[in-house]
Amino acid sequence: EMHDNGPPLYIEFSNRSKIICSNKYAPELGSENIDPQKLGIHRSLTAYEAGSLHSKKLSSEIMHSLLWRDLPKGLKWNINFPLERELAMPIGEVGYSFFIEATEIKDETESKDSNSEDDKIHTASATGNVSFLPDLWEIHVENYSCVHNVDERNFLRGDGVEV
Repeated sequence: EMHDNGPPLYIEFSNRSKIICSNKYAPELGSENIDPQKLGIHRSLTAYEAGSLHSKKLSSEIMHSLLWRDLPKGLKWNINFPLERELAMPIGEVGYSFFIEATEIKDETESKDSNSEDDKIHTASATGNVSFLPDLWEIHVENYSCVHNVDERNFLRGDGVEV
């Protein structure tokens, strides 16, 4: 006896591509697999795999999300449009080099009430190369680095852990 349960309520797609990141300043840590769900780029990765999002746009979103993840929390940030250039890659592969800057957004009330130590505008930047290896279903973020001039003892880290 067959029962018709109707159409599925939803279909969850899992991404076939893996995003692998290496840190420029900690190569001894090796590569880390990046969870696109945690970075908030799951839908973009799905769109890329379906052929509706260009690799350049996805690589920009990956770098933007990594910078956002690594910025100290507790400050308001303005992330500038990234500077990028295409890399020379083997046939069939595509890659881009990125540089992204972020500056702290100060409220007018904060700047009037603050002392000279707090008048400093905090800045941050991220660099890295994003390479697409379609035959392997891999996206490599190589030589990624994020640097900033924030004294982290006064703020939360990107993952929400107090330093």
